[in-house]
Amino acid sequence: MNKNMLLVVLILAILAAGSYAVFANKSDAPSFSKNFLQCSPGELSMPFPNSSVYTITIIGAESGICHYTAKVVDQNSALLLNGPGGIDCRVPQALITVMTLDHLLGQDKTSEILAEQTKLQTDYCAKAVQ
Repeated sequence: MNKNMLLVVLILAILAAGSYAVFANKSDAPSFSKNFLQCSPGELSMPFPNSSVYTITIIGAESGICHYTAKVVDQNSALLLNGPGGIDCRVPQALITVMTLDHLLGQDKTSEILAEQTKLQTDYCAKAVQ
């Protein structure tokens, strides 16, 4: 398991736990969740008190692959490279579940799910660079 990816997941989980959600392209959590599971374009932004923002963007599906990004940016929209940064994922749609979204939000229900979703992230996501 990539230690940097695990660190990113842990930091994002801590940030997500203390934040609130603002749905940019959808009106509520069930709508965003449905779009994520179907890999339909959408965005979820969660602002933090330090003016940074965690954003999950669903770009869409192509040839059975779901493309989405998750990133933390500062108040100038610059990627926080010294912090959690971001990831760019291209995951087979058959592997996308509610547990994948829960993982991105730091809400893994068990250590087994955490391990499974961390492996999925390690296998199909690249660290985003600016």
